[in-house]
This record gives sequence, structure tokens and C-alpha cells, in this order.
Amino acid sequence: MDNIIIVPDMPYMRDIFAILRTGAFISEDCFSESNRRYYRKIDDNFDAYFKYFLQLGYYLERGDGYVHLTEARPAFNVQSKMRTDIGKYIQMLAVLIKFRPELAPGYQFRSSDLTKFFDENDDMLSVLPTSDDNLLPSRVATFLRNVSREGFLDISSDESTCMVTSAFKYLKQYVTTIKLYGEHAKFNLEGEKQVEAPSQESMNNDTTAEGSLEISEE
Repeated sequence: MDNIIIVPDMPYMRDIFAILRTGAFISEDCFSESNRRYYRKIDDNFDAYFKYFLQLGYYLERGDGYVHLTEARPAFNVQSKMRTDIGKYIQMLAVLIKFRPELAPGYQFRSSDLTKFFDENDDMLSVLPTSDDNLLPSRVATFLRNVSREGFLDISSDESTCMVTSAFKYLKQYVTTIKLYGEHAKFNLEGEKQVEAPSQESMNNDTTAEGSLEISEE
């Protein structure tokens, strides 16, 4: 009995684990009341949740307003996931920063504004995924859903409005640190050029000013 860890609000564990195990984030600021509830429960009982996930082979990590899992085994963790497909994450951030340089947690924008942005910057259309009808609004909606699935944005129920979550800070810091560590490397949209990703500790200790990000199609 001494080895049993009792986590408060165990009914939430299935949903929380379903989100976190994919490498996605749970943030304190989002439209979803359930996700905000999950974050509050974890934040209020962090040690208990940490011990529970540790039994499953995961480390629960907490940032400034967000949480995510890192697997104790090297087969999976957020950083290895991002390192494997770093081009995708650089692309996500570059698009969003070029669209709204002032993006920060809590910032809201309409999906139609991003559609208008791509309409006015047709040289960037190649970064958008395809959709069933391949029309611009549908392709933008697919892009936003992809970003939301990672936990960096939350989308309103009618898909008209997007909110930047606290996890966006992790994405921005991670990609910026990658850029600083490999500032002479060029990344194309497929992420063919890769550099060794920095550790969480190096990110936490990094005080270098953020650099600009550019999309390269070379």
C-alpha cells in the first residue's frame, strides 16, 4: 500500500494523459474550460501528479503557465519530438511572428485575419497544408488546427477566433535557442537541415536576446 500514489481528481487523469502523452501542452490560458481546469488541478497538486506520472515512466515538467511530459526513456519526449521535425516548428513560429510580431500568451486574433494575411502574401502560400477543397480559408483553418493540436494556440468553438496559449513561450524560446545554437545553419520548409537541439536546462539558463526568424525555401 505504501507504493500507491493517489492523485487528486483521478477522473481527469485519462483526459490529461491523453493530451500530454502526444507531446502536446496544457496551458492556463485557453478557451477550453476543461483544459483550464486540468491545468489548475495539476498546478495545485503538482507534486502528486509528478509522482504519479513518474510511476508511468514520465517526468511532468512545468513552465510559466504550461505543463508537458518528458518520457524518462529517450524514445519520446517533447524536445526529441520537436528535434525530429524542427522544420515544422520553425515554420509554425515564423508564420505566426510574421503575421503578428506582438503575439504573446493571451493574445487573440481572428482566423479570417490570418487568411487575409496569406491572401496579401501569396509568396508564403507554400507553407500552408492542403485541404479537401484546397481553398485558402480551409488551408488556413487546417494550419491553425495543426498549431492548436500542439497546444500553442486554442481555437474557439466556432473556429472564428484563436488565442495564444502560455505554451507559445516554450515554442518561441525553443526555436530561438535552436537558431542561436545553429545560427549558421539554414532550414528549409521540410526541415532537411538540422542541428543538435539544446537541453531544457540550457533553455532555462539562456539569457541571449531573441533573434528574428525567417522562412527559407532554399
